[in-house]
Amino acid sequence: MRISRRKTFQQSPLGYAEVGASADPDLLRFPPNKAVVFEKRIKLGSSEERFVSVVSALMTWQAHKQADCFVSATPAATAAPNQEQLFSATGEPYAMIGDQVSLRVRKQTVNWKVLRAISAAQRAQLMLGSLADEPITGELLLSVHLREDGSVWGLTRGFVHPEWRLFAIGRSAQLKAIVATNLEVLEALRPTAAAASGEE
Repeated sequence: MRISRRKTFQQSPLGYAEVGASADPDLLRFPPNKAVVFEKRIKLGSSEERFVSVVSALMTWQAHKQADCFVSATPAATAAPNQEQLFSATGEPYAMIGDQVSLRVRKQTVNWKVLRAISAAQRAQLMLGSLADEPITGELLLSVHLREDGSVWGLTRGFVHPEWRLFAIGRSAQLKAIVATNLEVLEALRPTAAAASGEE
């Protein structure tokens, strides 16, 4: 995966109505509009140092790189209120609310908007929502949590469905590719994946 950052982008509407639904633990029980839903939680190691490393990989798109996803990130023209630009230890900028991201997975490109970008002492979240007129619509959530016992856990949850005009054209393969890649991004946050890439 390559990462590029262009100057700015104009605000674009989202392509779905259920904004924020990926944050709901009941998403799998109540899928929005018959969408394909998914959820997975895995342990990513232990210690505060490990948590910081995982957050950096998530918020700078490095985990997407490990999942062989092409990322083209475009910063928002105007930063969200009370949001500060953060950077990794190596100077890579963290994702921010309003950024637009093009993810190309297996020859399928979908444009997303960063709806949530949280980096706190014990929790980090990255939520992406698809823009209007995309072949795939939906929402993807990736989060990392440092528990009181020092263990670090990662979660991905989301839903996707084909844009109605393309409902009968390759929908199964497209949806499966989006879901599979998001699960691979979560797996890329494991210590073994980071060690193999030389990130740690």
